[in-house]
Amino acid sequence: MKIKALLFTMFLTVGCYSQSLELSFYSTGSGRNISLDYLTSIERSEVSFGLGYNIGSIIQPDNQNEIYSKRLFPQEAIHFINLHVSYSRYIYEHKGFSTFLFFDIQGKYSPTRSELYLVYEYDSTIGSPKPEENLLYQNVVRNFGPFFWLENSLGIGIKFSISESIYIKQRIGLGYMLVFGEDKRLATQSPTGIFFDIFSFGIGMKLKENSD
Repeated sequence: MKIKALLFTMFLTVGCYSQSLELSFYSTGSGRNISLDYLTSIERSEVSFGLGYNIGSIIQPDNQNEIYSKRLFPQEAIHFINLHVSYSRYIYEHKGFSTFLFFDIQGKYSPTRSELYLVYEYDSTIGSPKPEENLLYQNVVRNFGPFFWLENSLGIGIKFSISESIYIKQRIGLGYMLVFGEDKRLATQSPTGIFFDIFSFGIGMKLKENSD
């Protein structure tokens, strides 16, 4: 409860000095989340801070024996919290259309969920000349962790104004994810590093004019 109260207090404090508010959907290396961010702009630079909600899904994007990529699966209240900080530098602006470069950091603490196919028996009656074709597999679900996830990404984005105070924003990029923590069932060392792609789409509202 103390952590939740501290985060909520920080969120409100930052909001008092912010010029815009954004609600965005993110697809990152660990999975998906929805983030609510406060933004402050100075000339062509923009800094944002926000809290997000991590989305767990039993549907995997692939059938590989992955442990971390797109496998974040919250189970307790703290696992759903996503911390988000971002910096953007605008490189082109004209009549409500802008392009920018961004650096994004996201942090979260959560276990994983993986649907795996594990060898459980060797069936010699199949009679295949290739030994691997005589193996029988069993579909199992495993939860590992929890782990601390730190996602860092770079990319480019576009921003469209649809009214004087409302705009939409889209971002794509590449990143490197560090996963801290160990599970005795895994033959991995902490931290584990993984490259990933990031995509986001959001809608924003200006709270007050930028200070140049």
